[in-house]
Amino acid sequence: TFGGSYPLQIVSIRNTKTTQNFEIFYKALHWFDAVLSGVSLSGLKQSLNKTDYGIISSLIEYEMGINCKNINCDSYVLDTFHMFCLHKKTITINLYYIDIYTPKVLQNILFDSVKKGEEDINNKSNTNLLKKSILNMFINLQHVIIYATEGYGSESYSFSFSALLSDLSSLKNKNKLKCTINGVWTDRKNKKDGKQSWIYYQYSGSHTKSSSFTSSLKSATDNWGDYNDILTFESV
Repeated sequence: TFGGSYPLQIVSIRNTKTTQNFEIFYKALHWFDAVLSGVSLSGLKQSLNKTDYGIISSLIEYEMGINCKNINCDSYVLDTFHMFCLHKKTITINLYYIDIYTPKVLQNILFDSVKKGEEDINNKSNTNLLKKSILNMFINLQHVIIYATEGYGSESYSFSFSALLSDLSSLKNKNKLKCTINGVWTDRKNKKDGKQSWIYYQYSGSHTKSSSFTSSLKSATDNWGDYNDILTFESV
């Protein structure tokens, strides 16, 4: 049993009988989990290489049931990744971190596209949305959290609420689902023009309807006194 104030990162595990070292797999798994946990990704580009992206892609394909016979991974690694998918109940996406710090090769594995901006998004567009095939890997998923602006509200990452709800309502996961979308106001201290985030304006001006989800929008200040719009969808 380990105790302490901070979480520990497993760097490697070695099989003492065969001396096989699983460090290369744990590095790839660590960063894959980091992308889906909303944490800072500032060291990702420097840490991962072509081999790491290949490992992540292969593990995803294996979990999806694609190309299972040709995957070049130890059964221990495959079981570890499968258990990770089973136990992960919350996915947190920080679109700013993913845009700035995540290489295109990894973005393309997880998203159709990642694009900065507030322009109107076509209802059928999957821009800035995690692929449904990725979401379907987590069969016990309960909560999806999306940070859809830069931390000071200076950059926005808009997407279609209709497309998001369509994906969520058609997942294999039959649990009650909650999706929280957070955006910092452009006028984050509410001292200039009071301009809110793109979430407020798109939600207020749209006709987003779903028979599978209820929705609510509120504004609140965070721990730094910045104003945020918080849009919540919950399955019924």
